Amino acid sequence: MLPLLKASSQRCSAHLLFQQLVEQGMLTPGERLPPGRELAAQLRLSRTALREALQATAQRHCYTMRSLVLLEALSLPDLPEGFAPLCELVMQRDLRDHQRVAALCEAAWQGISAGAIAHDIPLIATRAIPW
Repeated sequence: MLPLLKASSQRCSAHLLFQQLVEQGMLTPGERLPPGRELAAQLRLSRTALREALQATAQRHCYTMRSLVLLEALSLPDLPEGFAPLCELVMQRDLRDHQRVAALCEAAWQGISAGAIAHDIPLIATRAIPW
């Protein structure tokens, strides 16, 4: 449970609260934050100020608003061929080259399909891809 803290100027210094929490060991890298409403109440911030603070810290690469699923997935054994390069590209946020992204998606899908066949796992689509 995070301590009740007060930001003197919510919009300007709220992101400093997160830095203080990390420095004081009250938040650790990779730790999941409480839901927004609860965190805003604990920090005595408006939800708008909290959202802006999270965005500010995300821009400083101190915090991510994205899940760590890809990073965790890369640590698993027996990854499908083509999966790691796609994950790395997504985590680098370098999706500008649409042809490269499509090629990596295709390679990852081929690896996932091959892994499903090798492990006798049926792949069932409940909806058609819209293109």
